[in-house]
Amino acid sequence: MEILRQHIFKRDGNDCLLTDAIALIRITYDLYIVTYTSAVDGGWTGHLGETNSYTFRDMKPAVDMYKKLCKTVK
Repeated sequence: MEILRQHIFKRDGNDCLLTDAIALIRITYDLYIVTYTSAVDGGWTGHLGETNSYTFRDMKPAVDMYKKLCKTVK
């Protein structure tokens, strides 16, 4: 397993720190995972965060999903 790309976006909320982390991971030569985790530090909502993952058999669609997610959280 190898992390091919990763990016972390941090920003201030009203009374918390919001973090979005995206990673492109190669499991084997024909299996890739893109993960997206959003987390909240502090705040009053009690929402710790959530993680979504997407599985691909080819690298190109995995890279496309990674780039798409990076654009949406900026």
